[in-house]
Amino acid sequence: GMEVGLICNKGFEQMHSMGRALQSYLGYALEERLHINTHKYDDPLIPLKRIRGVTERTDVKGQVVIPVRQEEVKVAVKELLEAGAKAIVICLLQSHKNAESERIVRDIALKEIEKLGKNIPVFASVDYYPQRKESHRMNTT
Repeated sequence: GMEVGLICNKGFEQMHSMGRALQSYLGYALEERLHINTHKYDDPLIPLKRIRGVTERTDVKGQVVIPVRQEEVKVAVKELLEAGAKAIVICLLQSHKNAESERIVRDIALKEIEKLGKNIPVFASVDYYPQRKESHRMNTT
């Protein structure tokens, strides 16, 4: 598939690779589910080398507690392009309650990509799947 980069909240860069327990056992026989030593986890859709965290926090009520650090977004976009990203997905915590921060990140990313002379798509999860549960939103987008 396409080599996708991910921008998420700083400190949550490995959330995508953890996924949900149910997802890691789909399609496996009961014996394979019971014996953790023989269970093989699927590779994450996006490898850690193409995931960047930016400072931002929105609380469960949708209030922005820590605004997006815009310079961090610019650095993240540059690093993702250098890592070979052919598209960028944005998924921030609680964005389904308040889309403002994700859309700010999206707009900065689009400007930075253009400034760097590239033309790749940017997908904000709130534009495609504005639902709770970040792992679902991340995978769907």
